[in-house]
Amino acid sequence: MNNKCLYCLAFLLLFTKLLYGQPDNGIMIGYWHKTLARQLGVSPQSFKLSQGSVTVLRSSNWMWSIFDTITADTSAYYYNPDQHNSFSDYYGSLLSRAKPIPFAIPVLADSCQLNTAILRYIAANNQYAWDKTIDQLFAKIPLSHGLHFIADTIMQTITDQLLKPLSINNLLGLTITRVNVSISCDFGRALIFNSSPYAIANPNNFALNNYSPWFTPCVYKNLVVQGLVAQAVRNPLEISSTKPVFKACIALVIADSINVSLKLQSVSKTILLQIAHYFPVNPDGAITSKVVNKGIIYTLTANTSSPAGNPILIGVLLMPVNLLYSR
Repeated sequence: MNNKCLYCLAFLLLFTKLLYGQPDNGIMIGYWHKTLARQLGVSPQSFKLSQGSVTVLRSSNWMWSIFDTITADTSAYYYNPDQHNSFSDYYGSLLSRAKPIPFAIPVLADSCQLNTAILRYIAANNQYAWDKTIDQLFAKIPLSHGLHFIADTIMQTITDQLLKPLSINNLLGLTITRVNVSISCDFGRALIFNSSPYAIANPNNFALNNYSPWFTPCVYKNLVVQGLVAQAVRNPLEISSTKPVFKACIALVIADSINVSLKLQSVSKTILLQIAHYFPVNPDGAITSKVVNKGIIYTLTANTSSPAGNPILIGVLLMPVNLLYSR
């Protein structure tokens, strides 16, 4: 399956090229985002869609690089890693700014002391692993449940301004046209795969034997209490001057064995032709017509599939860094 066809994977991918980067057209992608979050059983506030199609690579380092990314929450629906830092560097920055933490209980284990956390971080030698490997992800996919649903909605468009929002000013002299949207989504397997920074040695996971645990959750929690997180995210070298909330990836949303059908119906063939331009379809074959109540209804159909064994990253789950591992 070529890259152009991959753009069709799920309604998300079918509409990414049409809608992404056009804030006026957020209603449709917002509908898909909310529908998919509900079907997955996750919070829409934590769920972000992938931009385009991302094939899952058989590389732990590839997977860890996604988990290691922290991103400014600048997009309502899409995962946007363009403005980012790494969580491992961010955690190291917190350690370097911290002062000795005065624990109230003197019998606390040495493993929760700041100096021990710093030594563990240094011992990692810039090899920051997570506690799950790509082999574990691929092992879980065949054991995962499928996700099957049909979603229907209606979008209203102005003939001369495709998918632009309606207002009193642009209604004058223009024709409002309704487009019925029906999505049939079949993910043979759907997996929410979570992972955390490598904190406890796991001798049973041979893939991690070459890596040192570098993260100390209890120390991180104390650093959050000290307010160092708030200081770090306001460092102009780490994020833009707008100071948005930093978020870190806590889970990957994976789909495998994908079959999706998108059907659009309208009385306007012009609008469907405009939409078809964004899909890898031949409008002459994809758009059909039939007479209904003495009028003509046009239908644009786009289908796509991805065979089992070619899992796709559909999105990620994010959490604010000031809440991460701090409870």
